[in-house]
Amino acid sequence: MLRPHLLALCSVLGLWCITLLGRERPRLLWLAVPLMALWANLHSSFILGIAFLTFDLLIFPDGHRASSRQRIGVLVSSIAATVLQPHGLGLFLFPFQLGLDPVFTNRVMEWVSPFSSNVSAMWFRHTFTFWVGLPLLALALLRALQQGIRHSKGKVPRAARLAIVVAIAMALLQQRHFVLAVLLSSPLLGLWLSHWPRIWPEKMHRARRGAVVVTSAMVLMLLFSGYPASIGRIPGRDIGWRRPGIGWSTIMPRTPITILATEWQVRGAVLCEYEFGSTVVHASGGRLQPTMDSRNTVYGAALFLAHQSAISDGGQLDEELERLLALANAVLIRPPERQRKQLTQRLATDGTWALVHVGPLCQGWVRRTAVPENLRPSLAR
Repeated sequence: MLRPHLLALCSVLGLWCITLLGRERPRLLWLAVPLMALWANLHSSFILGIAFLTFDLLIFPDGHRASSRQRIGVLVSSIAATVLQPHGLGLFLFPFQLGLDPVFTNRVMEWVSPFSSNVSAMWFRHTFTFWVGLPLLALALLRALQQGIRHSKGKVPRAARLAIVVAIAMALLQQRHFVLAVLLSSPLLGLWLSHWPRIWPEKMHRARRGAVVVTSAMVLMLLFSGYPASIGRIPGRDIGWRRPGIGWSTIMPRTPITILATEWQVRGAVLCEYEFGSTVVHASGGRLQPTMDSRNTVYGAALFLAHQSAISDGGQLDEELERLLALANAVLIRPPERQRKQLTQRLATDGTWALVHVGPLCQGWVRRTAVPENLRPSLAR
């Protein structure tokens, strides 16, 4: 399952490449227009692209051969292209509403700071992504600051340096931006490393050969061992070389969802934990739809809080829960000991629901009438 966020990261680097190549070949700058149109239809982070183009083409046009008229034309056309999406002008405000919403930034896994006390941040600090990325970001920030605010030949353009600094600040505030910051930093670090062969040509020649060997070995490891490949352990926890920073993929109940859709042949809505939502859609092939998913931002903070309160202990079994249960043909929630005792008791005492799965990741319930008649005798009484 390819997340739009990953395609947006590709768009960031694509836009950077276009502006770098367009400095010597101005016609290439027009490629930014279709890229921005595509980006706006993939992910709301296209706002970053507009900001980058504004600084690179107008405020800090370092080394651009294109005339100011062409640069303005490219910028205006790129902004106009982002309007060609189904959400209209409201999409331009959405990233700011989302990134500043205290509900998401304090409670949703990927939006918390990597240095917070949130459990997902603690998981993230146990990954190679964090421990390899952190020193790289520190080095990139140091290099960006050393190059100062002036431009000269051989330096990274000022707009790119500013983008790196902003991305690092975003990564320190919200861990979902960590990969973006590392990606943007890589060209700056590459340019810095390119000077070393001139200083120590013999040593760097050996270093390049060693880098080729190590890179080839890593590619072969990923090809033959699977992707991601496990390469170590933290007590009680595997480390994946490319596993998502919060270990999201390891806590998703894919098998119970697949069984629910294929063996029990259930269709329709599933009342579930928000982090299960996208897996519900993917593992069922679209036959099941979550009441809340990991893309909870599309629902808004109010609905997210109402959903969480309805299924959590300490909340009241109110009208919202009854509405969700009336809508759902299945329920996938965490085990009872994880603040789900009230809902578990509610389902266990209701004869219209049957328990079909109990495991360390989740418990699954199904509405008896949602199962085909020939399969209903197999349901637990």
